[in-house]
Amino acid sequence: MAMIKKEIKPVTGNFLNNFWGIGAKHALYHKDGNWYHQLKKFPGVLFDAHGYILFETDDEFFNSPSLRIRKDVRVPQGIASIKEYIKLSKNLPIETISRIKVNNKPAGNRLTRRTINTIDRIQRDTKVSSWVKYIYNYACQICGIRLQIGQDKFYAECHHIRPLGGVHQGEDIVENVLCVCPNHHALLDYGAIRIDFSTLHSHPNHLIDPESVDYHNNNLSNT
Repeated sequence: MAMIKKEIKPVTGNFLNNFWGIGAKHALYHKDGNWYHQLKKFPGVLFDAHGYILFETDDEFFNSPSLRIRKDVRVPQGIASIKEYIKLSKNLPIETISRIKVNNKPAGNRLTRRTINTIDRIQRDTKVSSWVKYIYNYACQICGIRLQIGQDKFYAECHHIRPLGGVHQGEDIVENVLCVCPNHHALLDYGAIRIDFSTLHSHPNHLIDPESVDYHNNNLSNT
């Protein structure tokens, strides 16, 4: 039987940001810690092979006396020389992390069990999502794909452009909802894509709130 070898992905700032749970909006990596592109979103983080330095604001970044910022960012002594530098591991070079994740296969559970959980979630008006799906005939407003799951049965999901409740305080109204396929729903949830009015499939009875779109593009999108 042929063995499939898992490719070890190169280390990136985004990978390290997620792996260590830093929570930065923009993350960059350089093995030696002495050259980077400019950070564009904040809090932002710069990684080297053994640790990182976090900049909470753009002022903190651009006014740092340790950085030589022009078109790119030079750190003559490396970020490890900066007082605020945080060392992640004494004996674990960051380059080995992706290899460790591949090799440490979880055991899982052969015997499963059920537990009862109490869920606190925002109540949504199902009429809103049903109406939006109906007027688009279950076709994704971004790519136009309509998933057929049976005879005369189709599947689509609804995405709240400005998320409901919490810090976002989005509204559960049709103007704040898009009809999308599961793939584009995930991309929107993770901020992997922007919402572009010029390419969005639209219906004359469905007026999308431009402020909600601006909120997504300016606060939630990583692109």
